[in-house]
Amino acid sequence: MLRIIITFGLIIAAGALCLAVMQYHFVLLSGRTEMYAVGVAIIFLALGLWAGRTFVVVQRERKSAVIRPFQAHANNSSIGGELSEREVEVLIQMAAGLTNREIADVLYVSANTVKTHVANIFSKLGVQRRVQAIHQAVELGIITQKNENLIQGSQITRSGDV
Repeated sequence: MLRIIITFGLIIAAGALCLAVMQYHFVLLSGRTEMYAVGVAIIFLALGLWAGRTFVVVQRERKSAVIRPFQAHANNSSIGGELSEREVEVLIQMAAGLTNREIADVLYVSANTVKTHVANIFSKLGVQRRVQAIHQAVELGIITQKNENLIQGSQITRSGDV
């Protein structure tokens, strides 16, 4: 933190020095307002470009799956209730390796809503962990081989995005 403060202090001091030199040059030597304005604009442009490259974090795209509606199978009646369409969406995003926060961003819901869906999925599938839920979903046909291939090879698309 101290390093960042010192860095910004030095940048501001250098900028102030440049402005002072330009002001001196403007007042005593040239008297041209346009040159002063261009110099200030160039300084702030360079500072903005540097700050943008240094402090802006670029998020990478994550892989996702195409969602297929879940049809109740005869062999899952002993395991629990039928999963809702939204729970299947959450389950497929879990299979893609997304965290609760990332699933919430993709599905445009809160992280707490995702936690509720995950708890319901665990309860309905009779499991205690994400890996167990994904394994059970594959066995029950909720996630097919086609879904698994899409999880490995496709990009996240939000509803309406291409």
